[in-house]
Amino acid sequence: MPLVLRGANAYLDQGRVLKHSDVIIDDGKIIAIREARSEPVLPDSKIICLPDDYLLFPGFIDMHIHGAMGVDVMDATSDSLATLTKTLPREGVTGFLATTMSGTVQEIETALIAIHSFCQANVNQGCAQILGIHLEGPFLSPEKNGVHSKNNLMLPDLALFNHWQALCGNLIKLVTVAPELDGALEFIKSVSAQGVVASIGHTNATFLQTQKAIDAGATHATHLFNAMSPICHRQPGAAIALLLDDRVNAELIVDNVHLHPAMVQLAQRQKGYEHLLLVTDAMKAKCLKPGQYNMADQMITVNDAAATASDGTLAGSLLAMNQAVSNMQAITTDPLENIIAMASTLPAKILNLYPKKGSICEGADADIIIADCDLAIVGHVIKGEYQAINDTEKPKPARPLIDNFHMSDRL
Repeated sequence: MPLVLRGANAYLDQGRVLKHSDVIIDDGKIIAIREARSEPVLPDSKIICLPDDYLLFPGFIDMHIHGAMGVDVMDATSDSLATLTKTLPREGVTGFLATTMSGTVQEIETALIAIHSFCQANVNQGCAQILGIHLEGPFLSPEKNGVHSKNNLMLPDLALFNHWQALCGNLIKLVTVAPELDGALEFIKSVSAQGVVASIGHTNATFLQTQKAIDAGATHATHLFNAMSPICHRQPGAAIALLLDDRVNAELIVDNVHLHPAMVQLAQRQKGYEHLLLVTDAMKAKCLKPGQYNMADQMITVNDAAATASDGTLAGSLLAMNQAVSNMQAITTDPLENIIAMASTLPAKILNLYPKKGSICEGADADIIIADCDLAIVGHVIKGEYQAINDTEKPKPARPLIDNFHMSDRL
């Protein structure tokens, strides 16, 4: 049955906003976009009438997420992956990269096989789609490991990577690597030639080492500034090299914990929305109450603001994607349409899925988020199927309070 989303303000391709729109969907695709009631709709259409201050966004794509609702990608079970895919649309995420941790070789392989099996079997409607895998580790610096176990870190190993890629049916779309490690430049060249995004992260690389990695083919930065060599006026480090090179797209965790708002503003002014993408780096305690949770064989303490290991190291985030959008809107001068592109269009382009995904345009997949004027998610369309979200399910965006910035120097 054709579906019409009527009356809301649609954030279209290339920064255009159509007020009081009709977005017409059939067979899982967007087939027409026009002013509301400008023409008759298809016979037997289901019409969803929306308030005129509601917003339609292309579905968000989170390229860096480990878990939520008590589950983690490294659980390596179909049930955990199903829970994650069912949870994420509540915050506007319709697609994501299942992100691993630096476990043992066997643990990583088990997770990769589980993701592959889930993707082959999963046909659930109304759930976020796993668009691939982000291999975060084990090719990371022991000096900037964050909560990745140092015991599981190793030098970049192309043969092992190729083996893992074969195990998961070529689902690895992005791999994080520290470019100062022995063999990293050759590894970056090789995976990039395969079409995999090489991302610089968890690194103590110098400015020059980072530049060499970009020249070798690295085009991405894993959570810019976090777990990265610090900025110094005489030793500018990895972050400055990543900021200055337009070949690089950079992730930001805008939760008012991982980054001071001033650093977000710096990144926005230097790289612009064309090269910045919003991610959550969320861990399993997202959506759960404060308390203690086991993650990667260590106890993580969760409060209302952050998740931390016993030494104070940040252990991922509790961030929802619509909250990241709201926070970015409050911190920067970018218009909402540009910020939406950071959460949808740019990730889709990086994954070579644009404009099929990351866009509201004719012919695109009907993955659409419906938000109220406060950016709370009130409904979604995934694969053409509409679902409303009740008040108890809505993650409420929280605007950042700069005076209450949660200080941490560990990640």
